[in-house]
Amino acid sequence: MEMKIELDLSRIIVSTITILLIVGIIKLILWIFKAIMKFFDALIHIPARLIGYKDNDRNDIDRIVLHTKARIQFPRSQFQPNSMYYDAFMRNPYNEINTKNIVINLLEYTGYQGPIPNIKYIQPQNGISEHSTYIKEQPVNIFITDNPETTSIDLLALIIHECMYVYRTYYRIEYGDGFNQKNVSDILAVYLGFYNNLTKAHKSYTKQKDLDYAYKRIHK
Repeated sequence: MEMKIELDLSRIIVSTITILLIVGIIKLILWIFKAIMKFFDALIHIPARLIGYKDNDRNDIDRIVLHTKARIQFPRSQFQPNSMYYDAFMRNPYNEINTKNIVINLLEYTGYQGPIPNIKYIQPQNGISEHSTYIKEQPVNIFITDNPETTSIDLLALIIHECMYVYRTYYRIEYGDGFNQKNVSDILAVYLGFYNNLTKAHKSYTKQKDLDYAYKRIHK
């Protein structure tokens, strides 16, 4: 009887030690992960003059790419739209149903699981597109200038640009002060597979040479 009690006690002690070791290992892994994240944050905030960059624009692109890589594990391959939705949008992009379908299609490709934004076309103003204040778990409104000179391809690029704001806000991929916020959305779009869509457009916020540079940095 005493031997049985001793065996049971030994098993309890071994089980307890095993559980404590597992918990310790998990905590160590989490600590290492946080340390790596802090390292990346420190790296991308090193002043350009210390690294030796001569092109401030490229320095900004590098920082955005590194910042994104630290928060999204793998870049996505090029977006292949649903042909039915894409063709309908290209023929009549200002149709609300066509717009909604293509927005759902491109956001689903990114893995986004939040509320689908509403696209609202407005009369010409100072900007070509803008988004309203984002509220968690509620659809955000994206406003795009109704301009007959804007081609369907350009319009799709604007929608992608604004949807990237929705994506990064929903998943709390924050880019603070010091980042070019317009470049941020386009570089994130390249990271999530929309490089081809932006390079076909003529009115994207980021210059083509910078899109090309970001694509190489992301997929090298």
